[in-house]
Amino acid sequence: MQVDQTLWAEVAAQVAPPLAAAEEPVSSIQQRRRRGYQAAVDDDREVLELVKDDGVLRWVWSGPQAREQAGIRRAYRSVSSMPRDLVQRMEYRPPGVNRITAGLEDLDRQLNPSRGLRRWMGQDWQAVDASTLLAPKGRVLLLVHGTFSRSEMYSTELTAPGWTEQGTPSVANAALWADWTKSDSVYDAVLAFDHATLSVAPWLNAIDLIEDLKPLADKGVTLDVVCHSRGGLVVAWALRLAALPVSRVVFVGSPLVGTSLAAPDRLSAALDMLANVADALGGLSKGVSLAFPPAMPLALGAAGLAKIVGRTLKLGAALPVADVVVGAVPGLMAQSRVANSPELVRLFPLPTAAALFGVGGEFKPDEVQEPVWKFWKRFSNLADQAKYYGADIVFGQRNDLVVDVDSMNQLGSPSSRLSGVNWCDLGPHPRTHHCSYFRDERTIDMLRMALR
Repeated sequence: MQVDQTLWAEVAAQVAPPLAAAEEPVSSIQQRRRRGYQAAVDDDREVLELVKDDGVLRWVWSGPQAREQAGIRRAYRSVSSMPRDLVQRMEYRPPGVNRITAGLEDLDRQLNPSRGLRRWMGQDWQAVDASTLLAPKGRVLLLVHGTFSRSEMYSTELTAPGWTEQGTPSVANAALWADWTKSDSVYDAVLAFDHATLSVAPWLNAIDLIEDLKPLADKGVTLDVVCHSRGGLVVAWALRLAALPVSRVVFVGSPLVGTSLAAPDRLSAALDMLANVADALGGLSKGVSLAFPPAMPLALGAAGLAKIVGRTLKLGAALPVADVVVGAVPGLMAQSRVANSPELVRLFPLPTAAALFGVGGEFKPDEVQEPVWKFWKRFSNLADQAKYYGADIVFGQRNDLVVDVDSMNQLGSPSSRLSGVNWCDLGPHPRTHHCSYFRDERTIDMLRMALR
């Protein structure tokens, strides 16, 4: 696997820009005068490294420089004795008080500089106050993005090269976007809701969304909603907390009962996995005719989260304290696929008359045609891979790279599911995964059917 050096250098520049000169030593003058005092103890820099180990990218965190050389070697969790190659090194100083919360808020600002409702204005998304919208047709389309994403994802993916189930080129996605946004569309407006995805839980995003939509509800407007990934939880919570004028909802790859990617015991492996996925997407977007989604949001999100939780999770260590970390990241805890999730158990049933639809599928890469995906068997339980790479397994069942397929159509329990024409299982596919649903012609067909 060839590592996308340019991608990770750009990520490092954003996540951990060069440090300023060292500040005044934190040790007292008395401590510094003692025999055996080592100046390195005053160096509070933390180090996050992305290394390539036996063909797989892994995150390794280490504390102050005084422990760096010995610490990395002792803590590093390697699956083999193969040599490890340094891909990218990031040095930074922790922000201090309430480190994780402050770091998550900063990362969310990088990932989502805009917040609230935005309207498609023909060329780009612009902030809008719903009270100023005229709605003579009485129908508005709302799009809600997922983790590490933003509203631009929709306008990008729905105008990018698409494909059919057989893998041949398709323009169905572009045609759908043109229909939604043309001057004589059935919709008065196409809106999107931008929200923080890590520092707050989906139900808090939902409260903001409800407040933003209130003027439309007062005007008697009806809403059709398309939500991707974690955006599905935001919309579900909005339906749970308020009587919104929603007519139809299409959940696309949404972790309605959580995702194994956010499970506490799998977080360290999940961050390694995301680094490999971002690297694969970065390479594919440069080398294939059917371009893959941009890798930067995923790479930036993975690196930023690894930097923030590295100290607590002890990335690279044999025994990470994962429960503490997941609990400190509201955006992860709220979608953790565990039996006792305090939020997901309260989400369903949804008190809504809206028609609910769902789309999901299994990513099954072709390692022969695209060797960059060879790492995938390390993280997903394909056949009996778990007995060989159990320490790295993130998913123990069908998944789309980010969400378990079984989670995408459950409305609270295995006995309550989207079914029949309301649920579209795309099945296994070598190109369609969590970040590329809107390029698959079958997803577009489902959107047309559900929103007719």
